[in-house]
Amino acid sequence: MVLRLKPVLISTAFLFLAWAAAILFGFSVAEDAGGLCTIYGSFLFALYGLTVSVWQPGVKRALMFASLTAVLPVCAGIAVSLVTYNAWYDTVDYYPGFTEQIYMVFASLLDISVVSAVLLLKGLLWIWRKLDFQ
Repeated sequence: MVLRLKPVLISTAFLFLAWAAAILFGFSVAEDAGGLCTIYGSFLFALYGLTVSVWQPGVKRALMFASLTAVLPVCAGIAVSLVTYNAWYDTVDYYPGFTEQIYMVFASLLDISVVSAVLLLKGLLWIWRKLDFQ
C-alpha cells in the first residue's frame, strides 16, 4: 500500500510546486507576464502529467498518456493566455486599480483550473477503467 501511494504523493507534491512556480514566475516577469506565466504553468503541468504517466503499467500506455497529458495542458495554456491577455487591456480601461500583479494571479489560477480539470478527467477515466464494471 505504501509503495502504491508513494508515486501519488510525489506527483501531488510536484503539482503544488508547479502551481507556486507558475504564479511566482508571473510576478517576476515584466509586461507580458500573464501570457508567459500561463504557458510556463502549462509546461510544468505537462511535466506533472509525465511523472504520473511513468507509473502507468505498460510502456506504450505510459507514452500515450504522457503525450496526451503534455499536449492538452500546453494547448489549454496558450488558449487561456490569449484570452486573458486580450481581456487585460479592456479590464484596465474599466478598472484602473486592476494591477498587472492581480491580472497575473487571475491568469495563473484560470490556467491552473483548466489544466487541473483536464488532469482530473484523465484520472477519473483511469479509475473508471481500473474498476472494470464489465
